[in-house]
Amino acid sequence: MNPDLSLLQRCAENKAEDSANKQGHVSHEHGHIMDSQSSLNNQVVDAVNEQGFSTYASVYTSLLQRCTENKSFAEGEQLHSWLVATGLESDSAVGAPLIRMYTFFGKTEEAWSVFSNLSKPNSFAWSAIISAYAKLGQIDEVFKLYTCMQNSTSELDGHGFTAVLQACSISSDIQWGRKVHNHIIESGWDKDIFVGSTLIDMYSSCRCVADAHAVFDRLPRGNLVTWSALMKGYAQLNQVNKVIEIYKQMRQQGLDPDEVTFIGILKASSSSVFGDAQQIHADIVERGFEQSLWVSNALIHFYVRCDDLVLASGIFNKMPEQGPVAYSTLMAGYTQCNQGHQALQLYERSQKHLVEADAAILVCTLKACISLTDLDYGERIHSCIIDCGFEDNMAIGSTVIDFYAKCGDLSDAQRHFLRLPTQNIVTWNALITGYSQQENKEMVLQLFDQLQAGGLSPDSVTLGAILKTCSNIGTLENSRCIHIDLVKRGLDVDNSISNALIDTYAKHGRIAEAHIIFNSLLNKDIVAWSSLIGGYIQHGQCDEAFQLFESVQLEGLRPDPVMFACILKACCSSRDLEQGRQLNAEIVCGGWEEDVFLGNALVDMYAKCGNLEDACRVLCKLEDRSTVGWNSLISGYLDHGDSQEALRLFKKMGAQGVDKNIVTYICCLKACSNLAALEHGRHIHRCMINEGYEMDVVAGSTLINMYSNCGSLEDAQILLQRLIRRNTVAWSALISGHAQHNEYYAALRCFQQMEEEGFKPDNIAFLCLLSACSGNPCLVDEGCRHFKSMLHDHHVQPSIEHYNSMVQIFGHADRLNLAEDLVETIPFQTNSTTWTSLLNACKRHGNVLLGRRCFDQLIRIDPENAAGHILMAGVYTQVGMLENARELEELRRHSNGWKKPAKAFIEIDNEVHSFVVGDQAHPRSSDIQGKIISLNMQMMKESYQPCTETVVDTVTFPDKAATLCGHSERLAIAFGLISTAQGTTIRVSKNLRMCLDCHQATKFISKLEMREIIVADTYCVHHFDDGECSCQYDHSL
Repeated sequence: MNPDLSLLQRCAENKAEDSANKQGHVSHEHGHIMDSQSSLNNQVVDAVNEQGFSTYASVYTSLLQRCTENKSFAEGEQLHSWLVATGLESDSAVGAPLIRMYTFFGKTEEAWSVFSNLSKPNSFAWSAIISAYAKLGQIDEVFKLYTCMQNSTSELDGHGFTAVLQACSISSDIQWGRKVHNHIIESGWDKDIFVGSTLIDMYSSCRCVADAHAVFDRLPRGNLVTWSALMKGYAQLNQVNKVIEIYKQMRQQGLDPDEVTFIGILKASSSSVFGDAQQIHADIVERGFEQSLWVSNALIHFYVRCDDLVLASGIFNKMPEQGPVAYSTLMAGYTQCNQGHQALQLYERSQKHLVEADAAILVCTLKACISLTDLDYGERIHSCIIDCGFEDNMAIGSTVIDFYAKCGDLSDAQRHFLRLPTQNIVTWNALITGYSQQENKEMVLQLFDQLQAGGLSPDSVTLGAILKTCSNIGTLENSRCIHIDLVKRGLDVDNSISNALIDTYAKHGRIAEAHIIFNSLLNKDIVAWSSLIGGYIQHGQCDEAFQLFESVQLEGLRPDPVMFACILKACCSSRDLEQGRQLNAEIVCGGWEEDVFLGNALVDMYAKCGNLEDACRVLCKLEDRSTVGWNSLISGYLDHGDSQEALRLFKKMGAQGVDKNIVTYICCLKACSNLAALEHGRHIHRCMINEGYEMDVVAGSTLINMYSNCGSLEDAQILLQRLIRRNTVAWSALISGHAQHNEYYAALRCFQQMEEEGFKPDNIAFLCLLSACSGNPCLVDEGCRHFKSMLHDHHVQPSIEHYNSMVQIFGHADRLNLAEDLVETIPFQTNSTTWTSLLNACKRHGNVLLGRRCFDQLIRIDPENAAGHILMAGVYTQVGMLENARELEELRRHSNGWKKPAKAFIEIDNEVHSFVVGDQAHPRSSDIQGKIISLNMQMMKESYQPCTETVVDTVTFPDKAATLCGHSERLAIAFGLISTAQGTTIRVSKNLRMCLDCHQATKFISKLEMREIIVADTYCVHHFDDGECSCQYDHSL
């Protein structure tokens, strides 16, 4: 387009002509264009007719600005058409506002067309076109235009310099930035507040904060803009303390911060300056800015980042009106602190108050569902996303994929992934991370290959997920290869990647390498500390973990829920109750007492440390008592020998509507096994079938153990055959069951069938087979054969447990010399089980000298070992050295050797009853005692003689006999006899071995009562029937 300036030139030359002639000329020139135009166009004519041609530029500038403000693009185009028709388009005076108008509406080509038609672009026009390309992020074009401008006679104004500096900031091009800075100084714009603040931004973006501060020092100090720019610069470099220092200096200069200043400082602040930030909060309140929507949002965001949800929610509730930003920020805070239920409650509140559910709110709600693995609620939110038309939104799409993946529905995750119009690195990462969390290594690597084949480059999140997969189920070499690839890509400096590397090396036991990466970090965040601490804990170095945790606090960092949960695991491993209590106090002070994730970790810590009362207290205080917390408590009672309470808690879970998972069922099956509670076990089995858990291999193996220990091997065998995916674990469970029942040949057949099915026996399978040999002195050669076969034929290295089993085999067969020789040659450090097995053999065969050597070794390992004292006392009693036995019993008491109280259990009408020695607390105690007296009288007639030599105390024979009659298993059997119909099998469990007298007495009872009596003790499952026991041999202490 060739510019025609003749009209304007003629008007300028004939300025002295009559005003009326000019007005008529204008009306004539524009009449054919403007006849049907809007009132806006009429204003142009009116203004020009009144003031003359010389005011055209100012009028057009004003009207074009009004088009921009009113977003009236059509009217702007009409004005442009008018300028073209009059030939004024080439005038820079109107060209610059035209360019700005087109830039505002994103019409860069039109803006460039206007600029290229200018006869002589002035500084305003150059600034306008450079700003247009800067806004589009076309940095190279900005620099080209800037170079062209320098070659012309024009100069830039402040807006132009600001645009070029912004391009330098975006590209972090310090060389261009310094060049432009020199030009600014030459042009005299270096003292301009806005140009100066943009210079500060540019240097900060290029990480040259010293240069930024130098620019600030040369600017007038009385303006908030420059102070805010400098604080923003330090904030970009995460120098939060410097931001606070500058804020304080600004206040000392007498400047009052405005909303923008406060928002900038709050965005920069973190938990490390929590106290200073609270003072800034006080300044905000003092200046009346707390009612500002944006300042309140920034405050909520700050407290959320510090995990202080009490203060965040307090500000939220004080807001005159809560908008979508406030809702989504607080919801995000609840989710990141594992308070998903509160996040969902807040979502419900937003709907009640008719707050528009924007993309951010819906993403936060879905993330809350992810934290709770609440598939139903999440699917409802997904429906809302579809209704709102957000399904194709990439941010929401990746969260939907993440939701389905983390809720275990990977098929829906993949289906939604494929439905997206395009897949970017974020959506790929969501899917890869989902499979990584399911530890599906093959799928993770397959998706990783597909991502790269599609032309996308993996980012730190992708490689972090790959690293996590290799960390959990991969090899160290895989991780090293990925590490090398990360270094090549320059991604190893990324904090999230460094944290994943620390985690990977730590999990593989390479703590030194993890430490090297940790020490190389410029900014050691909580995740890095947690990863390193977790590595130490995983490898049993709890003291080092506690020291690192102390260092975190000394560094001024605030531990988050993940770190607290991590260090609580160290308390679990070391059984450090005092440290656990101290951490509990810190958690309460931090306001995380109701955090479900931490609450569950505390329950687990107290349970594992044996403080079950506090474990219950913490669980009861939690608003959301999840399955995980219940499982920890049940497991705690199970580990500390209270299987009855474990089953009571299982019933309580059902009554409160808490969902049970595979862990719950496995724990409770173990409890049934310990109590020989067959009916309870069958009920749990039915529940597992209903929920589809029966075919799980681990669950199936636990069921086999339960049925075996309850004396129902037939059920155990049926269950193994029903398992679709049998493995060595399941087979080993059945082999162990036959071993418990002293059925060596049945155990051997199972072992052989396992091999026939193609399963290679592992160390557990061999341990179970050796255990089957230990109950029969005739099976010594078989035991030796299997031990040699394990090493030579199957290349399975024996562990200390296998050697201990061989010691037991030799000892039971009275081959004590062989047993002693084996102990001397064990290639491992012997443990208490080694010497207990040999000492027990010495007791059985009355070998005092060897028994004493075993006892001395046992006490050296564990001075408070009660079993050692009891066994040695039994050796002395066996050979008539009663005085020595009494002395040893006295020694046990003085050395705090706690003797585990004997306890027996029996299940009657779906209720488990427990008995201790001499128990008189049972409601039917008198009936039980009557039955025992009656049985004793009948047994005496059948030549039964009490084995009183097992009672060490110096009491008379009748008292000794009475003591034996009050043994817990005898009481349980008597109760069973009086509570069940004739012919019903009696099933009893005991937490110790049956004594010789109870073993003998039960034989008599089975014959007299014509009952099958099953007693599961810690050694084997005894089947008493018609005066005989399946064990065939004496298993007494």
